[in-house]
Amino acid sequence: MNTTDVWRYDGSIWRQCDFPSNEQLGTVTVAPDGKVYISGEGGSLWVGETDTWERVGGLGSSILFNDSVWFDGMLWLSSDYQLRVWDGQRLRRPTHNGKDITHAGFLDAYDGLLVAATRHEVHAYDGSNWHCLVKPYHQGES
Repeated sequence: MNTTDVWRYDGSIWRQCDFPSNEQLGTVTVAPDGKVYISGEGGSLWVGETDTWERVGGLGSSILFNDSVWFDGMLWLSSDYQLRVWDGQRLRRPTHNGKDITHAGFLDAYDGLLVAATRHEVHAYDGSNWHCLVKPYHQGES
């Protein structure tokens, strides 16, 4: 029996979708083309709509993603410990200037800016460069 609830609102009524897994789900994001991306248990990533779903990726992680947002033509996903992007082919760690981007926590994207934040630091990506907006606080420094 499937115990995972996925619902779709068409503007007037809610309808339960036939979702092919009973795993715990974490995030939902609708891409500009209307495809729906759902992250779940084990770092899984599903793409589809209404009653047609395909598992397109997974990380084998027990941690659920906190957030997922569409930015710069890709789906960005973040947990407390990792940042990943779905580039249409695979779920991978993002890189910038040849270096892995390790920011994690929570995400938001608005007006051409992606923000990754934890309780201790905040970083922003404008599509070209990463900027530290709030540096980590370290006790004992002056």
